Amino acid sequence: MKAYIHLFLFLVIISISNSQEFDIKKYKEFLSKNKDMSPGQLNVMYPSTKFYSKNSTNLDNVDFYPLINSKYKLTTDEKQLLSNNGFVVSERLKQLNFLQSFLDIYHKDLPVYVSSDA
Repeated sequence: MKAYIHLFLFLVIISISNSQEFDIKKYKEFLSKNKDMSPGQLNVMYPSTKFYSKNSTNLDNVDFYPLINSKYKLTTDEKQLLSNNGFVVSERLKQLNFLQSFLDIYHKDLPVYVSSDA
């Protein structure tokens, strides 16, 4: 299993390094030309979809929640935030970086979602 994680991380690094390079000059030009842009104007230029509505989630219906809660012993406040927002960021459970978080999840044999910002 560890070999698969190493391969996955290697492929992610390769795909990032092969992606189009960030052009700082174009970025600064965009900022300069649009410094007074309102959020509404930005949304017209780059339309977004509707965001998650604030509906409370019954955690008993969430896949793997009992397993995750048994490993991390979520506090009442953390459970409430998770229920209200669909996610929680816990200062109590913080790690040094994403890799440490993924390793912790891996060692606890929990399901993991790897987002693009990781």
